[in-house]
Amino acid sequence: MAKKNNTFKQITIREHPVQSLFEAGAFGLDLAKGDQLVVVGNTLFPNHDESKVQLTLRHIKDCAKQTALTGNRTVVVMLGPIVDEESAKSLWNKEMNFIHTADDPQVVKDALKQRGYDKRIMHFWKACGKFVKRFAIPGVQLFYIPSHINLGMPNEHDMLEDAHTTKRVLDNWTANNPEATDMPSSLGISLPESIEEAFGLTGLENIQVLPFGAGIFVNNNTIVTLGGFRRRQPGDAPHVQWEQTGYNVIMATDGKSSSAWWTRTDSNFPESVFKEMSVYQVGYLWNRKVNGHLGDYHRRASSIGSWVVGHAGILHGRVAPILIGKRDRKLQLLVRGKTYVEDQPTTAPNGRQLTLAPVDRDVDRESAQFRSGKRTKGSKNAK
Repeated sequence: MAKKNNTFKQITIREHPVQSLFEAGAFGLDLAKGDQLVVVGNTLFPNHDESKVQLTLRHIKDCAKQTALTGNRTVVVMLGPIVDEESAKSLWNKEMNFIHTADDPQVVKDALKQRGYDKRIMHFWKACGKFVKRFAIPGVQLFYIPSHINLGMPNEHDMLEDAHTTKRVLDNWTANNPEATDMPSSLGISLPESIEEAFGLTGLENIQVLPFGAGIFVNNNTIVTLGGFRRRQPGDAPHVQWEQTGYNVIMATDGKSSSAWWTRTDSNFPESVFKEMSVYQVGYLWNRKVNGHLGDYHRRASSIGSWVVGHAGILHGRVAPILIGKRDRKLQLLVRGKTYVEDQPTTAPNGRQLTLAPVDRDVDRESAQFRSGKRTKGSKNAK
C-alpha cells in the first residue's frame, strides 16, 4: 500500500510589485533654451512597427543636426514597455494559442536556435539592447525608463522576473539529472539582474537606464514618466497624474495620444498672476497586426512627442500622431511643420480577398427531377 502523503503542497501567491514615482526616483534634468526633447514609448520590440520607428528616427536625426548647429542638445526619453514580455516568455514555455497565430519574429527564431534557455534569453536580450541603441544616434542623449506597471500591458519587470524564475527551475532540474543527454540550462551561466546589464547598455555615456517606473523632472516644471494611472478616455490619465504631482506631465502608460494646455489664475492681488499648465500622453509604436491582443477598446493611437525648450525653461511642442494617407496609404508623421512619409505603404489590411467556389449545376436535369417528384424545393438531394 502506498504511503499516504499528509503534507500540504506549498503554494506561492505572487504579488505584482509596484512602487510610486518618488520611490522609484525623480531624476532632475536641466535643459537650456533651444534644447530639444523627443519622447517615445510602447514599442514592444521585436513586435514593433518598423515603419513607424523609421519615421521617428528620421525626426530624431533632424533634431540632432539642428541642435549641433546651434550648440544645443537633443534628448530622447524611451518609456516602457519597450520590449515585448510575451516574446521573451516564448523562448521556453510556448503556449498553444488558437487565436494569435502570427509567426514568431526573426529575433525569436534566432534565439530559439540556441541550446539552453539561458543562452536563448541572453541572445534575445542582446537584440533588445541593439534596438535601444538605434535611438541613441550621435549627438543624442538617451534615457530609458523600463516599465513595471501591472495594467494588463507587457512590461520589462515581469520579463526579467520570469526569466530568473525559469532559470532557477531549469537549473534545479539540471542539477538533479546529471545523466541527461540534453541539459535545459547551463549551471555555469548566471543571468544579469538588471535591465542595463542584460541589454548590454552598461558603460555607455550617452545611454542611461533608470529604475523601473522612475521619472525625469525637466527644468523643475515638467515630469516625464510612465504614469501610474490608466483611463479609458484619451487625456484623462495625464490629468489625474497632474493632480497627483502638480507639475506638467508627459507620460506613456498604454498607448493613448493626447495634448492639452490651459492657463489658470494663481492670484489677482495686487495684480493677476497666471500659470500655464500642460499634459501630454505619448502613443504606441507597436505593430497592430501582431499585437492585436492589446485591442482597440481603449482607443489607442500611434504617436511620438516632440518639444523645444523656450524662455524660462518651458517646453513648447505637442504629441504628433502617425497617420495613414487616404490616397497612397503611406504612414506619415507631421511634427514641427515637417512631414515624414514612409517610402512604401505598409498599412494594407491584414487579410485577403475571399473567393467563391465555381458552381457546376445541371439546370435541365434539376428541372426534370422536380417534374417527376424526385426532387422537392429545399431538398439537398442533387441527383
